[in-house]
Amino acid sequence: MEKLKEIKGIVSDLNVGDIISKEDLERLVKYNEELAKYFRTLGTGEGQLIGDPLDLLQKVEELEKTELKDAISETQKALQIAE
Repeated sequence: MEKLKEIKGIVSDLNVGDIISKEDLERLVKYNEELAKYFRTLGTGEGQLIGDPLDLLQKVEELEKTELKDAISETQKALQIAE
């Protein structure tokens, strides 16, 4: 969940044309390769947002929900095993 907070911090205030660092772009793509489609990689390795920023944020929030569901499911399974 900590990694997801970092990802949300990167994408939360972006507008079309904004540039993120090479490191931030690598973090996004490492977290989920689908996020790369929202960016054009510049010659410097930085990423320029070319996709819809609201769509990008919704995608990240969707990933967050999935991650939470998975964590809850794993916790429930662990509790069932412990019983």
